[in-house]
Amino acid sequence: MIQQETRCRVADNTGAREVLVIRVLGGSHRRYAGIGDVVVGSVKDALPGGAVKKGEVVKGVVVRTAKERRRPDGSYIRFDDNAVVLINDQRNPRARSGGAVTMPGVDVKKDDTVQVMTGKSRGHQGRVVRVLPKDGRVLVEGGAMAKKHQRATGRRSTSGQQLQQGGIIDMELYVDISNVQIVCKSCGRPTRVGHEVGSDGTKVRICRKCEAEL
Repeated sequence: MIQQETRCRVADNTGAREVLVIRVLGGSHRRYAGIGDVVVGSVKDALPGGAVKKGEVVKGVVVRTAKERRRPDGSYIRFDDNAVVLINDQRNPRARSGGAVTMPGVDVKKDDTVQVMTGKSRGHQGRVVRVLPKDGRVLVEGGAMAKKHQRATGRRSTSGQQLQQGGIIDMELYVDISNVQIVCKSCGRPTRVGHEVGSDGTKVRICRKCEAEL
């Protein structure tokens, strides 16, 4: 059952991904919520650029529960997780149900050269190794670095050499996609990305500063 401090997934495209339940509505002594009940929660995880921001207090109606529910015919139905759909004060859905399926366009692509604009790695330029559109994060080569204590494994090669050495290693961390800008190949400056439709109908990325194609 869903109660205070329960974390629920958000099954709509408002941009929120996870909600922490603060209170179950329906009476001062109401403790648990089931399918169809309304809860108040705080957004713990949200997509960048979405309508709902992290930390925002929202209302939602429960649409899925991990606890089984008995049907009138005697059968039971249960789901793998708890989920809510965000609603407004009039109890109407704030967005279309079904999950965050309409992702905003990601202008940063793999192998692009970008510059980190904030944080300890501010000013660093590097190649984009990987892009995570759903999480809104990118992995920049040589960008945000962190120390990791790695344990040596017991596996050895055929020659008897240990496959994974132990010690302190440097590892790259993912950076929020809003904290990087593409470096234009023409003017060599970090820039925001614009879009332009060519004569053949294809959509291309352009530099906002020199209007060259990226």
